[in-house]
Amino acid sequence: MFCYKSILFFLFFILTPFQSLALDKQLEANVFSALPVMREVSSPFVEPERKHFKTVSARIFSRFGAYRSTYRKGHLHSGVDLKGAYGEKVHAIGPGQVFRNYWIFPNRAVAVLHHLPDGGAIYSAYVHIQDIKVKEGQQVDENTELGRLFNREEMRQARYRSPPHLHLEIRRSMTDNGRRSFSAMTMSSLMEYCLDPEPFLRSLMQK
Repeated sequence: MFCYKSILFFLFFILTPFQSLALDKQLEANVFSALPVMREVSSPFVEPERKHFKTVSARIFSRFGAYRSTYRKGHLHSGVDLKGAYGEKVHAIGPGQVFRNYWIFPNRAVAVLHHLPDGGAIYSAYVHIQDIKVKEGQQVDENTELGRLFNREEMRQARYRSPPHLHLEIRRSMTDNGRRSFSAMTMSSLMEYCLDPEPFLRSLMQK
């Protein structure tokens, strides 16, 4: 028998329209000319020393590649979990364009496309947020509020035992529509789509 969260997770990823590789690449090509290059990143939370890696690092309580027992048991964690306060506002880590919003609770999320200095593309994804403030196609930066973390009642409804947190992913591609995030059983499978956020953030933040 499926539990409540498993059914919601199935709906979130399976019923959301699949984004093909061709459409993904076409979007990247179309928006790059208008997107500013992301040369540095900030914490997704407004706080002192927001551009310092130590500020983000202090919030991490679950790391990339960690064993997960939910959804598909044994899959590897596709991002980092950043602890926060109930209802704390979440912002983009840097300039980019909203690629897609996902609306199924408790995995409501925003994915943002970024233009890197080397000409490449990267995506940041912000999962477990409420009151999404941005629309697909909207340009954002580190001052743009994307949404907020769960409040106490929403944490109870989601049946999470962890503290309120943001699941932050850094992705090479969204052509899997996020499915690899809950199905990768090996590091090579996970890294086909996802990057470890810690070294990525460290490389673009102040020490």
